[in-house]
Amino acid sequence: MNQNLMDDGMILLDTPFAKSIDFISCRFSDGYLWKKGNKITISLIVAKETGKGYFRELIKNIEKAGFVVSVPNPLGHMQQILEHYGFVPHYEPFAPEIGENELVDVWERPKKEDQQK
Repeated sequence: MNQNLMDDGMILLDTPFAKSIDFISCRFSDGYLWKKGNKITISLIVAKETGKGYFRELIKNIEKAGFVVSVPNPLGHMQQILEHYGFVPHYEPFAPEIGENELVDVWERPKKEDQQK
């Protein structure tokens, strides 16, 4: 999918793009995705069945579509999963576009070219 053809904003479960990346209600019961530019943020996501690889597949499909995956403030097991798949934390302002500049913990996977430097 061409990132420029898709509007920024919330990606709801079972919408056409959500289906193309397997963000579907038979796999996830809660959570949301938010697109901004070339980045898709995954937040508060809950898989209906743990241990099935649904989250891993979601990450893979988002990256295959050409987007960077971003996960703010992962807790517990989610942080372990992200570490396992090579994500690293950094800090960025929460929502500077509306004046919310409090720094939050955001995890992203370094680009392959960054890893080779």
